[in-house]
Amino acid sequence: MNFSYLRREPGFYRRVFTLALPVVLQNLITTSLGFMDTFMVGLVGQEQMSAVTVANVPIYIIQLIVFGLQSGSRVLISQFWGRGDRESINRVMGIGFFVAGGISTLCALTMGLFPRQVLMLITDNARLVELGTSYIRIVGFSYILNSLSSIYIGMQQSIENPRFGMTVFAISTVCNTVGNYILIFGKLGLPALGITGAAIATFSSRVVEFVISLVYALRCKQMPLMPACILRPGKATFRSFVKFSTPVLLNETLWGIGAGIPGKSLDHVIGVLKAYSTCVGAGPFVAEHAMSDDWEEALRKAGGEYGAATGRPRRIGPFDAVASRYGLKCQNADKIALTKLDVLSDLDEIPIIVGYRHNGETTTMFDPLEDLDSCEPIIEYLPGWKKDISSCTDYNQLPGKAKAYINRLEKLLNHEIQFISVGAERNQYLLKGEWL
Repeated sequence: MNFSYLRREPGFYRRVFTLALPVVLQNLITTSLGFMDTFMVGLVGQEQMSAVTVANVPIYIIQLIVFGLQSGSRVLISQFWGRGDRESINRVMGIGFFVAGGISTLCALTMGLFPRQVLMLITDNARLVELGTSYIRIVGFSYILNSLSSIYIGMQQSIENPRFGMTVFAISTVCNTVGNYILIFGKLGLPALGITGAAIATFSSRVVEFVISLVYALRCKQMPLMPACILRPGKATFRSFVKFSTPVLLNETLWGIGAGIPGKSLDHVIGVLKAYSTCVGAGPFVAEHAMSDDWEEALRKAGGEYGAATGRPRRIGPFDAVASRYGLKCQNADKIALTKLDVLSDLDEIPIIVGYRHNGETTTMFDPLEDLDSCEPIIEYLPGWKKDISSCTDYNQLPGKAKAYINRLEKLLNHEIQFISVGAERNQYLLKGEWL
């Protein structure tokens, strides 16, 4: 193959990397802001986390609309920047401000005045609608400011200043995280506001974004603001804006609607769990070394727990009910598919991690912010069934002790296990109870 087309002038790839890396980091930081709300509210409760997830769907669509407008405007701004036409750049920004601000204002008013109706388009769960109402009312208005900031930050990216956006959103994310910690959990003498606290923190971080962008815009000598051009962009510039923005805007909007709204039709979410614990890569793993090295190696061989590409042995341990319960909460799962139950068939006793011991205290709650490396697993043992179950085709054919293991996991997880795999083949699974 001929790769001669990859040869460029000296410094080309370094310039590309310098421009692209801040944009990539900015997108990651921007995405993490909504994630932090969901994650930190999830520490309050499963219902609260689910409510924030649902409420973020229409907000996510707003973000995609603004992104489409930003992308369209950047095409024009890059062209004008190459020509040194700063007046036209200001005209494009003006159109972006009017359109993005107008759309986000309309959406914010809709979510502020009719929050329940908006949320009911996404979920039929009355409890989630009730919890999400206060969040969507507050956060919706924050995106009026965010839309204006995003248009300006997109302009700065187009004039070869991508670090500005990365810096602004990094500061915003830090403010949101700190605000969440204080307002959600009631720190520094303030009341614990839960979901409402997360919404206030997000709104405050958007205010910070806007203020930083405004101050920078007023002082930026490289691209000074021209109010006359911003307020009167002209028909010719508007036609060009529509030409380049409309395809991206429609694509992002329709994609966002398609990704968000159909969630209403989901009757169940199935959480997939192994009958024991495994881990790939580094990081805290409480189940590791809960048992002897010989026990781990025997289970690893029985389950074929080796990297498919590398062949490296996976980290392995007993079923961790504490971590699994947290994982099901994050997925908002209501049913479980339990895999590799047959791998446990040769064990005399089957261990289950039912709690953690940390600094002399016992807990059954998984805290991702905790020093998990110093947690000691609390293990409960159940008798093994010592029988090959790979030929079972019906749940009632399982040995009584295998059923006892499944029932114990259901009680620890507070979820029904409906699907059970007893072998590696596609048809080697059992249905417990009625079909979904």
